[in-house]
Amino acid sequence: HTLPGVAICLENLVHHHRYPSRLLGLSCVITVCVAYAAWIHYLNYIHWVKFQKDVWVYPILSQLSVLYRGMFLIGLALFHVGLYFIGEMYTLYLTNFRIEKLNEQRRKIR
Repeated sequence: HTLPGVAICLENLVHHHRYPSRLLGLSCVITVCVAYAAWIHYLNYIHWVKFQKDVWVYPILSQLSVLYRGMFLIGLALFHVGLYFIGEMYTLYLTNFRIEKLNEQRRKIR
């Protein structure tokens, strides 16, 4: 689970990414979180109907009541929103660093 994060950070060093509007970016993050939550509930439902077993992708979910499961999934969605903001700040930092380097090179040429 760590390798994709490291790969994204390294790619960001060599390639400038343009973020979409914040509303669009956050709505995409939330949409993926909701779709994933629906998917893991669907998988549990299929196991229950076919095999009469309460099997979850993440075993912690079998221990939680519906209320706490919802709170857990909302917490995960908020965590992903936080990761989105961290990625946005990281990209902004690298962009400002590139602009400063470019301006420094231009000053040396003059």
